[in-house]
Amino acid sequence: MRQALPAALRDVPQPLFVFDGVCALCSGAVRFTLGRERDTALKFSPAQSPLGQAVFHALDLPIDNYETLVVLQDDRAYVKSAAALQLAKRLRQPWRALGAIVGILPRALLDWFYDRIARNRYRMFGRYDACMVPDAALASRFIEGTSQPR
Repeated sequence: MRQALPAALRDVPQPLFVFDGVCALCSGAVRFTLGRERDTALKFSPAQSPLGQAVFHALDLPIDNYETLVVLQDDRAYVKSAAALQLAKRLRQPWRALGAIVGILPRALLDWFYDRIARNRYRMFGRYDACMVPDAALASRFIEGTSQPR
């Protein structure tokens, strides 16, 4: 799903990837993205951070259950499979092409698969006791607070 960005999120840095910081699969997706992105414009924020909480609240997503990825980009909010496909567009080939091919499938089907994985992600992939901590070289790409300039 994609929607116009709510007014409460207009000053949030974009593009921004909000993810479940204790989910091993989600943290793996962050590491995967960092290693294959075409540019370094994308910022990251764990859903458990003040910024992540503000994003989830503004989008009327549960702030105690992070079963969705969120990508804020071009004054739009993308969730679930739409967010994953937006991330794929930011990657180098062949991942970008693979995302385009998968994107041909009906969104309802993609979200159905997304929901099944999201509900079982801790059991299938594990979870961490705390959010991932980026190394010093990547720290500037991770945003925790709510008052970051664009």
